[in-house]
Amino acid sequence: MKKGQSVLEYAILIVAAVSALIAMQFYIQRGMQGKLKESADEISAGSQYAPTKTTSSITHTVESDTTTDVVTELDTLNGTIDPSDATKVKTTSTTTINNETDTTKGTENVEKWGTSLYEN
Repeated sequence: MKKGQSVLEYAILIVAAVSALIAMQFYIQRGMQGKLKESADEISAGSQYAPTKTTSSITHTVESDTTTDVVTELDTLNGTIDPSDATKVKTTSTTTINNETDTTKGTENVEKWGTSLYEN
């Protein structure tokens, strides 16, 4: 009889622990959601923004000053030059970038999240 009572006590203890975990599930979930919102508020200074409400006007300009040298010569075959054979023409191209400027200018406007997601 003592062994049966011990098994019954363990079963009741396990049921009580599982019931407590199930009851706490909602509190744990809400706590995690609250922490996530707090972190998001810290990042965005208390406001959340709609990506569809973002407008921008940006100009990207690239300017470069390059020098290209092209040298064309005839290859010699055993010391003789055959100008009619186009396969013997050798072209070398060298490009030098003297100066390059990359500029980005513009504005970006991000509106606060409105009362409706479907506002135009």
